[in-house]
Order: sequence, then C-alpha cells, then structure tokens
Amino acid sequence: MSDATPLPPRVITQTAGAASPASAQLFLDYIYSDAGQQVMCAAGMEASMNHFKPANGCTASLTELATHVPAKTTYLVPVSQDVVDQQKPITDRWNKALGR
Repeated sequence: MSDATPLPPRVITQTAGAASPASAQLFLDYIYSDAGQQVMCAAGMEASMNHFKPANGCTASLTELATHVPAKTTYLVPVSQDVVDQQKPITDRWNKALGR
C-alpha cells in the first residue's frame, strides 16, 4: 500500500430470514475465531479481531496495519444519516436485482 490507499471494510452478517440460521451462525463463529481470522489474513483480507496475531508473516490485519500507519494519518470515513435512511430502498434494489 502507499499513501492515500483506501482500505474498505469487508462486512459479513447473518440475515434475519436466513434459510439455515444455525449454519449461518456456525460460519460467523468460524470467521471470527482465530482460525477464521488466519484464513482471512492469508487470503489477503483484513483480519479484524482485536489483538489478532497473524501467522506466517501475514500482514493483512488491522492490528498489523496500525503498527505501520500512524493514527494521525488515518481517516475513518463516517456513514452519514442520509445513507442509513436509504437502507430500505437500497435493500429493495438489491433484492430486485437478485430476483427476490
């Protein structure tokens, strides 16, 4: 990475109407375990678990990134209320595009 490189968050969640909620929960439990974070890091995704210790020299973790980038040079982009207010229309458009 170099200056002004955006680091977009990757979000994963379980939907309220999941067909297999127990399977979805097992997946989330794995992703947020140390083993799951190691896999995410090895795949080049930013592991996000607090105090994560990457194995095999993996540097794709927010914890590791923070050791190289001074906090005063980091800017977290806030989510505006306008975007939050548009959640339903955005969800409806995605559902329509996905044929739901």
